[in-house]
Amino acid sequence: MFVEPRLREIKRENMSLKYVGRTASASPATGSYAIHTLEQEKIVNDSLIKDSEEISKASEPEVSEKIAPAGA
Repeated sequence: MFVEPRLREIKRENMSLKYVGRTASASPATGSYAIHTLEQEKIVNDSLIKDSEEISKASEPEVSEKIAPAGA
């Protein structure tokens, strides 16, 4: 992973890193909108969930709307 060494240099000691993404494939996309949607949902959910299984506050509607308003 290209950015992994850089992220490890700047992260706090008490933080951990893990890869969240698609498995390696010869194709950059699945070719199926339904499968893409499921994969994308899993990536977003996995990236917002801590090891403690607690969901990030940023995923709550009232917080996410402040971060990125729907009309923006």
